[in-house]
Amino acid sequence: MKRSLLVFCSFFALSIFASAVAQADPHFDLYRTPPNNGAIRGRLTVRGGRYSCDTMERDGINDRGIPYLIAPGTYDVELVDSFSFGYTPEIMHVPNRSYLYIHAGNYPTDSTGCILPGRGGGPGYINSSQDEVDAIIDLIERDPNVSRITIH
Repeated sequence: MKRSLLVFCSFFALSIFASAVAQADPHFDLYRTPPNNGAIRGRLTVRGGRYSCDTMERDGINDRGIPYLIAPGTYDVELVDSFSFGYTPEIMHVPNRSYLYIHAGNYPTDSTGCILPGRGGGPGYINSSQDEVDAIIDLIERDPNVSRITIH
């Protein structure tokens, strides 16, 4: 009885701690699925459950031998005025990479290493991408603490 109570209390304390960490560090998490039809689907969330959407990235290697995918890790995110995509989040400080954005697009070929947010779609496309970019920009503008992304 005492042991099961101790296990329960430990689990309860851990879940409270995890929840506090999520609230104290409300950054983006991207979880990817295996490649399919030249695309990698994923799920982008903000810790604490305040936002989530689907994502699409391009699979493969570019003509310089560099993978399109951003390597797993934690990176800064800043809103910038991009020449190609307008006002959009940029993923900063990725080793040996630059100009990596979260921008609108519906097909994996719309990206050369960026993350395309959206809703639904299928193996080779994603829907409602501009709507999700707008929602992400709005979220970052409302809460400047949402300024990092962890790619798993």
